[in-house]
Amino acid sequence: MNIKSKISLLALVAAATIGSVKAQHQHNANCGVTYEMEQQLPVYSEKDVQLFKEANPERFAAINIPVTFHTVANSQGEGRQNRLGILNSLCRMNRDYAPHGIAFYLKDGGFNEIDNSNIFSMAGSNGTLIQNFKDGAAVDIFITENANTNGGDSPDSGTVLGFYSPGGDYIIIRKKEMADSSATMSHEVGHYFSLRHPHSGWSEPYDIETYGSTVPFTTVPETGAEIELMDGSNCETAGDRLCDTPPDYLLGFTSQACFSNFGVFDPNGDALESQANLSMGYFNNCPTYVFSPQQIDRLKMNIASPARNFLDNTHIPNETEITGELSITSPGNQETIENYNGVEISWEGVQDADQYLVEITNFSDPADFYEYTTSNEALYVTDLEPSKAYFVNVKPYNDAYTCYPEVGSIFLTGNNATAVEDPSFVSDFVVFPNPSNGSQDIIVDMTSEWNGNATISITDLAGKVIKRQSVQISNGKQEIVASQGGEIQSGVYFLQLLTAKGNVTRKIVIN
Repeated sequence: MNIKSKISLLALVAAATIGSVKAQHQHNANCGVTYEMEQQLPVYSEKDVQLFKEANPERFAAINIPVTFHTVANSQGEGRQNRLGILNSLCRMNRDYAPHGIAFYLKDGGFNEIDNSNIFSMAGSNGTLIQNFKDGAAVDIFITENANTNGGDSPDSGTVLGFYSPGGDYIIIRKKEMADSSATMSHEVGHYFSLRHPHSGWSEPYDIETYGSTVPFTTVPETGAEIELMDGSNCETAGDRLCDTPPDYLLGFTSQACFSNFGVFDPNGDALESQANLSMGYFNNCPTYVFSPQQIDRLKMNIASPARNFLDNTHIPNETEITGELSITSPGNQETIENYNGVEISWEGVQDADQYLVEITNFSDPADFYEYTTSNEALYVTDLEPSKAYFVNVKPYNDAYTCYPEVGSIFLTGNNATAVEDPSFVSDFVVFPNPSNGSQDIIVDMTSEWNGNATISITDLAGKVIKRQSVQISNGKQEIVASQGGEIQSGVYFLQLLTAKGNVTRKIVIN
């Protein structure tokens, strides 16, 4: 199979993967929040909630919650969860909470990278170390290799999908759960804001074979917790201490179906009828998962409590739905780029997008992977290898809207190395629009850590100078008009910024 045919086949496979619809699932393993840990969570009585709602109705309206994702790798920087999975998980969580007027947004960009093998593989036993990395003004979510509360790091020990630490006030989530099909993050955030499991008190599912179909005791043997009854007579003191979430004896943990009738009877002889699709439960493969009204009331009560004053939920994030069709304009699909270490990725942006996540992956070596975040509609990449086939993904997002699907394309790198790399004082150097239709101004968008006199030069492929102009570079982000519309004929050119500190070169196309 020639390289072009191979790339075409890979493109079809990638497109099919991107376009697939993922079924929702709940916990195939378990949450690391134990009954003992749940005892540290605050409890709000129905009377307290009602009085607070009447006195503070605005606290139960729209609420915005800042989140910081700490992406943890080992000490060599290996194994970190990619940001695309996190953005898709944030999309899922915002869908889960949106019916209740709650929106989670990325605080100050939203990501903090940590290289620490102890946290990466043994997060559950390194709580003191984790505290040093907390943002402190957001919901701190650490994405690690595994989330075992016992600190196990063997390949088959990672059965805990995530947990909330009441003592540390942070969340740990296993990186394999970073997908829009997983409800783990929504579940753990529920714990963060005081919610318990509906099966609280049960560390193991009720054993029908040992005890029979009718529960013969009033407290759970393993923990001594009071068993919640179907008639609601003890719903405020047993289980999750809420009366609109039916008793749950952890039987959902034993089933892969969204099915709650197991032929079990409570200590009074009433048939157990749990609610399988509760987000805080352990039932699997329900079409959707929900929070009960009382769960949401308690969650909002916790958000409004003095202990959560550090969450500045007065901020109004951009949660506008991103619309329009994003398309990658350069490189063209399956185009070979001559200069492998100087590749400009550009795309037609979409309305209301504030940021773009760009992923570039080597088809033959997934470890040869790069990700970038930019507010521009182009990116100049100098990290790639020669003679490789790369897949590029571009995903637009806002700080609270991350549901727009990523758009992909394929390109190949050549063997030529560009002789000029960006000097250290320049960052985010982008020329746009590129390609230009000829009537548009050509703009240089850049950030500089230096100020002084410079020159912008535009030359053709033969090296002939088409335009030259003097410019003043200042510290910070700036835009410079390199050429006004209609000044340059159609063709391929090189634009250079020439400074005493070094030069920057970009290829531009005018149609």
